[in-house]
Amino acid sequence: MDNNAIAVTVTEPIKTDENGGRVAESVETNNAAVTITANTNANSEKWVAQLASLTSHTGAENTRETLRSKYPELQNVSLQIEVAAVNGTTYHRIIAGPWSDDTPALNLCSNVRKKGADCLVRKQ
Repeated sequence: MDNNAIAVTVTEPIKTDENGGRVAESVETNNAAVTITANTNANSEKWVAQLASLTSHTGAENTRETLRSKYPELQNVSLQIEVAAVNGTTYHRIIAGPWSDDTPALNLCSNVRKKGADCLVRKQ
């Protein structure tokens, strides 16, 4: 850092464009221009365990409750329904997480797979 540089702490998230790419922010402070850029090396990835994918929202809600009752590992885990459109079809995915690394998702999937459940780990 040179003697004229200004350190800035960003308390709000960096903006993203419509494709999820990070966009730089520019601000002015004390007549000095400062450019804030996203650290693309920062580990901002989120990981989830996907337990099911259904074409019906009601079916996903029912399956979520069935999974909770059948697998004790899911009792204290946030199970969300994520909606995704794939090739013109809407899917309602039951996901656990997110977590900042893949270890909790891998452990959860390993445990429920041993008991017969389908499960895959993916980035959110």
